[in-house]
Amino acid sequence: MENVLIDSMLDMYRKNHHSRSLIIECLLYYNPRNLSKQDEDGNSLLHHALMRCDYGMAEYLLNRGADKYCMNKGGQRPIDFM
Repeated sequence: MENVLIDSMLDMYRKNHHSRSLIIECLLYYNPRNLSKQDEDGNSLLHHALMRCDYGMAEYLLNRGADKYCMNKGGQRPIDFM
């Protein structure tokens, strides 16, 4: 159940730019371990923020402890999108 909820919220984050910060707050409030959760492609929240040039969100995630060196399935790290 938890993974379905997290995957749904990650999907909403990818598709809805209007409520991203609220979605992230909910993800992290629900479970702080969501900070390092990766989607089916291995992308973390930090990957998604940097792919969208959302530097404010990236800074927020880094301040919360996001791993800037975690690799996705393509071997890309979040810092590779800067």
